[in-house]
Amino acid sequence: MLKFFSALAVLLLAIFLQSFLAGVGWYFDLALATLIAFASMFDFWELLVFDLLAVFMLNWQPAPSTTLIVFALIPLAAFAFRAFTHWHGWIGTAIAIACGFLIFYIASAPTQFLGHLGLFLMDLAAGLIVGEIELSLMQ
Repeated sequence: MLKFFSALAVLLLAIFLQSFLAGVGWYFDLALATLIAFASMFDFWELLVFDLLAVFMLNWQPAPSTTLIVFALIPLAAFAFRAFTHWHGWIGTAIAIACGFLIFYIASAPTQFLGHLGLFLMDLAAGLIVGEIELSLMQ
């Protein structure tokens, strides 16, 4: 139970930090990296609670967009990736974060992806750092 509430605090901190940095002009998907890292630490139902909470906090409007649906499905796909590959630890989390960010960026703005590859790589680097730190601290 303590692990669940610790993870909840980490998720809320990631969402706050993501919102704070967006206000300054730096856009990183820290909540998505956090949820993907959680996919290797928690079971399906706990991950689903974290996922739905993050979706609600990031977009409280009643109509979901395609981007929001993809955002919600990526951590669940990372959970399935872990179940099928049995890659645990930092390498499985790093691969899941890289694939998840790639899918998220392509699904969000497929025509602008190649034109903004540098922004994607910065976001990916920040996501990998956050995800790996959370993985090492939470296990």
